[in-house]
Amino acid sequence: MGNRDRAERKLPPTGWMWKESVAKGTWAALSPEPVLVPATYGYANGVWYRVK
Repeated sequence: MGNRDRAERKLPPTGWMWKESVAKGTWAALSPEPVLVPATYGYANGVWYRVK
């Protein structure tokens, strides 16, 4: 998930970034685009949880 193995040096190692950093242009060189990820459940720290 994400870039944990740092295979892509331009991306953060976690797969997460702050929305504000995109708004201020930090990632402009990578041409980011918004996406919709349809999901009913998420998984974190060994726990499944319902998402809206």
